[in-house]
Amino acid sequence: MLLRRETRSIGGSAWTQDGKDILYAVSDDGGLNHHLNRIRVGHANVPERLAYSGERSSYPAISIGGNRLAYTQDLSDIDIWQLRAGKPSEAFLASTRLEFNPEYSPDGRRIVFSSNRSGMMEIWACDQDGRNQVQLTNFERHSGSP
Repeated sequence: MLLRRETRSIGGSAWTQDGKDILYAVSDDGGLNHHLNRIRVGHANVPERLAYSGERSSYPAISIGGNRLAYTQDLSDIDIWQLRAGKPSEAFLASTRLEFNPEYSPDGRRIVFSSNRSGMMEIWACDQDGRNQVQLTNFERHSGSP
């Protein structure tokens, strides 16, 4: 029985107590930001997003009585740090989301990096001092990650 053809990253699933629905976590950006969905078994329904669970939610579990839902919420924050000679390292490109994969331009005046600060993993650029940050990409939902 095929419930739904899903091309996005799955982060766990659980049956409801009555066996009529399945809760599952799905990510639109390559597994970095899962959210919980509910889908009816045996119907060609579109999954319902469970907004109350928030972002970065995965691995749902439903109690035997069916009246409790537990899930994992990833609250990690990865920032890009900079180290300059004679000075302590400092968070340099930071937000409450994920920033990684920094790369200096060949002339050293710009930096490109990945971040999901806009809600999706995108490519950003800034000056060498971290100023003038600009989003370079605008990936559509369900298209994966840069």
